[in-house]
Amino acid sequence: YTVQAIASDNSVVASQQVTVREGQVTTVDRETRLDVELEEGVAFSGTVVESNGTPVADAEVYVTSFASSMNAARTDLEGRFTFDRIVPGQYRVSVTKPGLVPALLDDFEVTAGRSLRVQLEEGATIHGRVTGLTPEELETAKVQFTGGAMSERVAIAADGSYRIEGVPDGAVRLQ
Repeated sequence: YTVQAIASDNSVVASQQVTVREGQVTTVDRETRLDVELEEGVAFSGTVVESNGTPVADAEVYVTSFASSMNAARTDLEGRFTFDRIVPGQYRVSVTKPGLVPALLDDFEVTAGRSLRVQLEEGATIHGRVTGLTPEELETAKVQFTGGAMSERVAIAADGSYRIEGVPDGAVRLQ
């Protein structure tokens, strides 16, 4: 089992793998009790910048581990982000900002005192117009973009136009 302590903001502040064996659980009046001591989380922070070193404000930063839920933060005007209490361990870190190519780091080791600097690259913009659909069909239609590790669905405007920003270099597929 995994036992987690969840803060009021739904972030996981402590997590511990637990194996329950016969004789370790106390049952009194149909109430089961298991005492577990959890490790406290650590502070984890970093900075998000563009390729020229300019801080990226208002970027979304997500850290996800296989043992816990996703935690999210947003960068400040200086491109800084902080997670106050993260359980040490391996995480997937993803950073997004409209107009810039998202960054994805797999197997990033969060430890006490470790920080992260993420560089987001400018992406291309793909825009166009969908024709041949009725106004009713345009209301529900989407354009699907796939390229590299990125995939996105965008709505189509009433005039049939669409716009996708932050597209990475390389081959892409539109549907």
